[in-house]
Amino acid sequence: MLVKESMNMNEKIRTLREATNMTQKEFAKSIGMSPSAYGMIEQGRREPGREKLERIADKLNTTTDYLLGRTELVDNIITKADLERLLGPGNYPEWIEWIELKKYLDKQKLRPAHVKEMLEGIIEKINSKK
Repeated sequence: MLVKESMNMNEKIRTLREATNMTQKEFAKSIGMSPSAYGMIEQGRREPGREKLERIADKLNTTTDYLLGRTELVDNIITKADLERLLGPGNYPEWIEWIELKKYLDKQKLRPAHVKEMLEGIIEKINSKK
């Protein structure tokens, strides 16, 4: 995902944490920090060390480079929507559709057998329309 606006590290962390619908306390616990120490990071009163920064980035599905301001890519993945904004609607390679499908299936945490069954059903429908 491309992000245009410039934010401080603490603002990025807070924004991404809020997108997870976790409270500060829940998030702090999930990364092995005290709520007060984590709260100070979100307030910009404290910067996390390397290890804590890596745990925060991993939990937020982002990179330390994004949090540190070294890149504007939140997740190091350029999506179809990002390409459409950059190249114009429909001006992206066809393989992008497959990447979007793979990302969707990965998020569903489906067993390989279930994915195979779904894909066989899709292929069957495509072949029946020919």
